[in-house]
Amino acid sequence: MNAQTRTFFSCLFACAAARAADFYVDAERGRDAQPGTSPEQAWQTLERVNAARLNPGDRVRFKCGQVWRGSLSVQPGAQDAPVTYTSYPGTGERAGWKPRILRSVDLAAPALWQLSGSNIWRAVPTVAGGKNVSEVNGVTYEGNSSYDCGFGWGHAQRPNKNGTHLLAYRLASKALKLHVRNNRFCNSADRMIWFFNPRLNEADCDRNVFWQEGADPEKQPLFAWSGPHAKGTGFGTYRTATGNDTESRFEKIERVPFFDY
Repeated sequence: MNAQTRTFFSCLFACAAARAADFYVDAERGRDAQPGTSPEQAWQTLERVNAARLNPGDRVRFKCGQVWRGSLSVQPGAQDAPVTYTSYPGTGERAGWKPRILRSVDLAAPALWQLSGSNIWRAVPTVAGGKNVSEVNGVTYEGNSSYDCGFGWGHAQRPNKNGTHLLAYRLASKALKLHVRNNRFCNSADRMIWFFNPRLNEADCDRNVFWQEGADPEKQPLFAWSGPHAKGTGFGTYRTATGNDTESRFEKIERVPFFDY
C-alpha cells in the first residue's frame, strides 16, 4: 500500500469517526423539537429516540434519575462502532441513579379513567409497542441493573406474561453482533435469558452478575434457547453449552433504592 492509498483510508476512517455523535434525552426539561446534541437541547421522549436515524458509533444518553414509559427500539451499528445507549449525570438527590425505561403507564392521569358504573371507574391505558429490528449488528447493552422481571401488579394480565430480563424471538438477520456486558440481573419470574431461537451462542455475553432468590439459585432453569435447552438450564450448563459469560458471576446482588414509579 503506497502513501497516497494510506492517506485516503486514514481520511476515510477519520470522517467515519467524526460522524459519530452524542444525543441526550431529558424526560423533564427536554423537547423533541430540539436537536438533542447537548444536555441543554435534549430530546424528551422515547418516540423521538426511536424515530432518530442513528449512525454507527452514535451514543444516546438518558439523564440519570428520570423515568420513561414505553418501548425503546434499539438500532444496529457496525461491528467496531456499535450504537450505545447509556446515561449522563442527573441533578438533585437522584443525580447518580440510573435512568429507568418502564413498559408501563402512569395511572395518575385522569384521562386514563372512565366511569363504568355507580362510582366504579376503570383504567384504559395504552402502551406504545416497539418495532422489530431487522439486523442486530453492533447493539450494546452494558452497565444496566435489572430487577424483579415479571413481578408486580397487573403482570398476569399482560398479553405476553414472560418475565425475562433478556428476551429474543426470531432474529432472522444474517449478522448478530449483540453485546451484553457488565450488567446486573436480579430475580426473574421465568428466565434470566430466553431466546426463542438457537442463536444464543452467537451473542457476546460476559462480565455480568446474576442472582435469583430461592433454593439452589445456580441450578434453577433460568437460561433457555431453542433446541435441547428450550425448557431452561442452570448457570453452569448455560455457560458450557454457549461459551457465554465465562467471566460472569452468580452471586447475591445488594439492591439499590428505588424511587417512585
